[in-house]
Amino acid sequence: MLYYSTRGLDGLKNFSEVLHSGLAGDGGLFVPKFIPKLDIEVLNKWRHLSYEELAVEIISLFSGDCFSRSELTEIVHDSYSGFQHELKSPLIELENNHYFLELFHGPTFAFKDFAMQVIAKMFTTTLQKKNLKINIVTATSGDTGSAAVEAFKNVSNVNLYVLYPHERISQMQRMQMTTSNAKNVKVFAVQGTFDDCQSIVKKIICRQSACQ
Repeated sequence: MLYYSTRGLDGLKNFSEVLHSGLAGDGGLFVPKFIPKLDIEVLNKWRHLSYEELAVEIISLFSGDCFSRSELTEIVHDSYSGFQHELKSPLIELENNHYFLELFHGPTFAFKDFAMQVIAKMFTTTLQKKNLKINIVTATSGDTGSAAVEAFKNVSNVNLYVLYPHERISQMQRMQMTTSNAKNVKVFAVQGTFDDCQSIVKKIICRQSACQ
């Protein structure tokens, strides 16, 4: 699977390159070259899979040859081993034809755990293969930062820097981010709003990639 930038100025990238890049070099977002098509037979088969098994099937459609089947299976199962519900995202029936999807069973109780746990394990695997280190800089209004800190803490080949607006997030989220004691994680309170944090991050990214 190859990816291209929505701005059309960056060349085609594979999954590993997209994973490590975040934003495209031209400031755009990466999107897949094509969307895989699934027939009704496949969908009916997937109905009976566990959350982890289904995640492996879907991710493999977009990750190409970045991971072997066994690597991807291990990544997914490790990612969701810390979730507190065996179904990971149980669908609760409130009344007839009215359901509630619970997305708070991850380690930080935020829905961002679903993606962040997998991404961190993917970084670990791909960076170790290439013997690389990487710096991640992110802005958060609370849940993204907490999920990122929990997922990337103590990952040896990743340094994580998180910016959050001072006194504008919940006490629990602040504590989740600032008490990990992980050497590879640095968390900064910014005087201002989330937009101010995001503006700082964008300036850093653009300066590194020389985007406009």
